[in-house]
Amino acid sequence: MHWTTPVILLWAAIALMLCAALAAVRAVLHVRGLRKAEERFELLARATNDVMWDWNLVDDTVWWNEAIHTQFGYTVAEAMAVDFWRQHVHPDDVQRVLDSIDEAIGAGQMNWQNEYRFRKADGTYATVLDRGSIGRGDDRKAVRMVGAMIDVTEARQMAERLAHATRVSSLGRIATAIAHEFNNVLMGIQPNLELVKRRGGDDLAVPVGHIQQSVKRGKRITDEILRFTRSAPPKLECIDVTRFLDRWSSEIAPSLGHRIKLTVDVEEEELYISADPEQISEVLTNLAVNAREAITAENGEIEITAARVRSYGTLGFAAIPTADRFAHFSVRDNGSGMNASQLAHLFEPLFTTKKGGTGLGLAVSYQIVTSHDGYISAESNPGEGTTFHILLPQTLPILHANGEESHVVRVKPRVAIAEDDTAARNIRALLAVEGLQSRDRHRGLN
Repeated sequence: MHWTTPVILLWAAIALMLCAALAAVRAVLHVRGLRKAEERFELLARATNDVMWDWNLVDDTVWWNEAIHTQFGYTVAEAMAVDFWRQHVHPDDVQRVLDSIDEAIGAGQMNWQNEYRFRKADGTYATVLDRGSIGRGDDRKAVRMVGAMIDVTEARQMAERLAHATRVSSLGRIATAIAHEFNNVLMGIQPNLELVKRRGGDDLAVPVGHIQQSVKRGKRITDEILRFTRSAPPKLECIDVTRFLDRWSSEIAPSLGHRIKLTVDVEEEELYISADPEQISEVLTNLAVNAREAITAENGEIEITAARVRSYGTLGFAAIPTADRFAHFSVRDNGSGMNASQLAHLFEPLFTTKKGGTGLGLAVSYQIVTSHDGYISAESNPGEGTTFHILLPQTLPILHANGEESHVVRVKPRVAIAEDDTAARNIRALLAVEGLQSRDRHRGLN
């Protein structure tokens, strides 16, 4: 067939039109695919609680999803600002995190991960786990990072509490065994000291007195250890916080001395907690006495506040589930403060920063608060004082009616000696000096 030039040109034009139409169809399909992908990504970004981000490494701009507001309190517009992320990473963490990003990009890695503290809009810090995927061009140069931040504050605090409970349990078992054996040693020393004191005359009175004081201190320590390991369950009552703190402060104020000013402020009217008043008094007394010993200045201050935790409030010192069921007690002093290593072991038994301390006061306080289904933590920096935070369950007033008189049965006191060793023989000797009879469970009357 003979093709004329016009026919050839016609078919060429048709072919060009078909190619253009095919390209247009492909472009439309590509756009539709991109739109579907974008819609899918937007739906995913809205559905997740994770804070998703897309960092363009070429022009140093970052896109955030709406979770930046729900999780940390910032609007998306605020988060788009240059250096927003860098300015909100904790100052002690920012260089470490930036170095890890540079290392991942420079080493040709496809993924990056780090954990750090990120400042929320209310000024508190959340511990976040941040993961990102690094996108690279044909030349393997990093051009984009896409990732997500997960708030792991509560999980980390729960892990710390579990680790602390494990350490306390282990130390408690060891301390109990040591205290029992040490108590047996003291039982052998004390009665012999009494005999020496009675028969040794005035020449031995002073050294014997010193030994007796050491024995009393050793006995007190062993008693505290045994008490720590055999704690009594709290006798819960409905406590009016205002009246309770007024009574407690009037009792403790004289022991704090004239150089320390104690202030108590209950921010809420009709604030009630479910607690054992004797045990909570012991906790507050332990904290007040510790504060007194940490304050060296003449114008010392101890400030105690109590308030209802609001459901819309934020606890900067801890992540507590359903925090609005608690009353928040804060005990702040302007003492010498503590460093991070001291804070890490603060509530462990036998750990103390005081000369002559037993290291059990705060351990007992921790035990008491947790037995009330509460929380206790501390914030401190050297030279800036210390603040203890205590959360105790709120309750409503309960009427207690008990018209029955208590009946006291008086029983003639008796002493039984159940062990047949040196300590028991010394006790029998001491009783004999006093003209008393003792009954050994195995041998009968002495």
